[in-house]
Amino acid sequence: MKIKQKSTTALLSWAFLISNISTAPIALAGNNTSPLAGSYVLTDDNWLPSHLKLEKSGKFQWNLYYNGHYNVSGTWNIKDEKINLIANKEKGHPKYQPYISDQIRFRHPNDVIGTYIIGTEIQGITGDAAIFEDEKGQIINGETDQRNRGLLTAKKPPSWGPWKRVALKRIDGEDKWNWFSVTDAAQESGIMPMMLKNSNKIAPAFNNILLSLNNGENDELILSMPKPEIKENPFAKSIQSLSYRKQEKPIKEKFIIGKYTSSSTKSELWLEKNHRAAWYSQFDYLEGKWHIENGLVKFTTELPKTQPTYRLMTNDEEKIIKPATNEELIIVVGVPKAGGAEDIEVQFQSNGKILGHAVSNSSGDAILQWSGSASDWTKVGLRRNGSHDSWSWFDIPPERRSKRIVGVAINDLGLLKPFVSELWIGQSQDGRLILLDPLMKSALRYTKKTENSNAP
Repeated sequence: MKIKQKSTTALLSWAFLISNISTAPIALAGNNTSPLAGSYVLTDDNWLPSHLKLEKSGKFQWNLYYNGHYNVSGTWNIKDEKINLIANKEKGHPKYQPYISDQIRFRHPNDVIGTYIIGTEIQGITGDAAIFEDEKGQIINGETDQRNRGLLTAKKPPSWGPWKRVALKRIDGEDKWNWFSVTDAAQESGIMPMMLKNSNKIAPAFNNILLSLNNGENDELILSMPKPEIKENPFAKSIQSLSYRKQEKPIKEKFIIGKYTSSSTKSELWLEKNHRAAWYSQFDYLEGKWHIENGLVKFTTELPKTQPTYRLMTNDEEKIIKPATNEELIIVVGVPKAGGAEDIEVQFQSNGKILGHAVSNSSGDAILQWSGSASDWTKVGLRRNGSHDSWSWFDIPPERRSKRIVGVAINDLGLLKPFVSELWIGQSQDGRLILLDPLMKSALRYTKKTENSNAP
């Protein structure tokens, strides 16, 4: 490793560093004072919200918040003049659960069934085995789909009956099969999505990885990590490796409070003293709360305080593509000629009696399974799901009940569930704040404004 010398002081400090690197692996003792210990963040050139902490005790903690939450903890030492990260081996059991999402779709023949196992966000993970059972007790084994990570499928034999259950376990584990009843949606689609809740411990992004030591600008030490097992954004620059620099001064609350602007996108970021936060661009707006976590600023988004307004669509606005069946009542929520409104809770009533609740999907359809007489459907109420909004109530006109489907217009799609659940903010090498554009996933730098103002 070549080190460019600038002064006698630099020569002595770097010589001390090399002497530590060149020796046998550093003892993992509590009094280890290796100059490599400390907190690291990614360089501006390949910035992602990530944090690596090398403790003097020989333990490490790695976090990456990009298309999901990845975290790995374990021990570290020096091996062949590289930093060796060794992940802890999880002794617990895999924790699976059914995952409900209308974003997961696969094209497959009608005689094929399968399960898609995800870890963090909707990234498929490997290392699982699956078996499928029908109502007759017949069992078939799932085979790994080589084209789709996390997908296991099986071709149904001619004698196969209605699909009843799916069982999962880790291939390299000694656990018993975890059985789950197949959902109605899985029966219809042929795919049962599942989530491994503790995937970061059971199937971490890496088990053992070596970080090389390099020189950056001004002789800054750079730790280069090979790309771990993470999902990339197809619209962003491909990740080849991760380059970390030492975070000499941690982010402190009192120094980052203020209003920031990005000249490249005309967007603004506001971090208030009361821990309220706001981000808005020409087309989008997010609000919520912030705090410091793992060397970064976490901005957790919330529903906007302003409540949307609703009204029944006119006959001209109500363009029904797929009619309701005699077993359904449907409210279609959205902005006419713009799009559906997702995550709107709908309550269906009949003369003051609650028939049931439904939540609108990505198309804006809130579907209640109910086979009663359509003429008994008299009223409907709407509010944002998970909110404390007041219900907006509408009487269903008698002439529109027979179709069992009614359109409701909302005034602003921007007042719905935020399109991202969180933003992660770091500090660039020149002191400005840096975050990933929540839409394009490119790094944006924000300069602090001098004037004081309150968040919108």
